[in-house]
Amino acid sequence: MHRAYLLIFLLLCACKANPPVDTTSDYGETYFELDCVWVDPQETTQPALWACFEEVDTDLLSGFLYLELESTISLYLCGENLTLRSDIDMYDNLISYLTRDKFDCLHITEDKEKGNAFDWSWESSENRLQVIWRPDDEDHKMITLVVKDEEYNQVVRSTVYYKTLLPN
Repeated sequence: MHRAYLLIFLLLCACKANPPVDTTSDYGETYFELDCVWVDPQETTQPALWACFEEVDTDLLSGFLYLELESTISLYLCGENLTLRSDIDMYDNLISYLTRDKFDCLHITEDKEKGNAFDWSWESSENRLQVIWRPDDEDHKMITLVVKDEEYNQVVRSTVYYKTLLPN
């Protein structure tokens, strides 16, 4: 008899539990992962909040990718032999030129006029970097990096999501 009560109790508890909520639906599909490190401000002369890096091979981006958030308005898009296929020739060609056979960076400050051909923003309350390319008359491309919380100087695997957006 006690077993029957225990079984009923366990079933009721299992039914009451809320199913996990998919928090990534606004970001799109999982695209790739990066190794990321939160930088300890006490131990560095190089100002940065975090840095992420990985060899990537996707339809949008391929090569060695290195991202560094210097501040909430300053991002470094770096790498070696990076190929960007955003369908915005200026950005695609510039990234390829800068990183061909060498490690180099494009320093990008936040554009206050959102809705341009290229936008990025850092949302510190959610540890979220969002980048959007808006080619003319084509689907817009959005990647979202969510940097997982971790102690300073510890490598943490973080997910990049991809979503296409219809042009306005």
